[in-house]
Amino acid sequence: MMSMPAFVASEPVLKVAISVEEYDTAPSAEYQQIAHVLAKKGARLQPLRLPTRRARNLFSDKKLDCLIDFSHFSSESDQANGLLLSLPLSTHVFYFFTASDVSPLTSIEDAQGLVIGVPTRYEHYLKPLLTSIRAIEWARSEKQLVEMLKLERIDAILAAFPYMELYRSELSYQEISPFRPATKHLICRQSDYTAKIMKWLL
Repeated sequence: MMSMPAFVASEPVLKVAISVEEYDTAPSAEYQQIAHVLAKKGARLQPLRLPTRRARNLFSDKKLDCLIDFSHFSSESDQANGLLLSLPLSTHVFYFFTASDVSPLTSIEDAQGLVIGVPTRYEHYLKPLLTSIRAIEWARSEKQLVEMLKLERIDAILAAFPYMELYRSELSYQEISPFRPATKHLICRQSDYTAKIMKWLL
């Protein structure tokens, strides 16, 4: 069997968290994008499929090297100093979704007095922006929120494409009035190796 080059074998293995809520059966598109570039450089990555909240906690406890998340999470983290962010890997555009026979919401003001369902993995990013909404139901997944909407347990969903793509035909939303976009990055603890990796991702 051919041995690996010495410079590859000596590189550390980076533990990279992938959200299990978003990708139950396969690594994320963002991770594949990173892995494709870094494999050419001989980098060694260990993808770990974890619930988003657990991944964030392990990252804050310095038990993970990197995670793929919104940049807002890194700025809110207790470990904000000394973190490295890649260029944006993907953009997620948030909308308010209602039942197909209900007029779509066009702004956060339209959501006043309603019960709004939101995926829990967006809590760090969206919660500070939803202070004027009193009734928020946090749920594990978009699928669960769509079922709650059908059962009239919530009035609307605040979630993002591409994860709502599957339910587009069942719901109403105002395409010209997104709530806001968000970008995901590879976020790593600062070290000589992660600094090198970030340069490779430019």
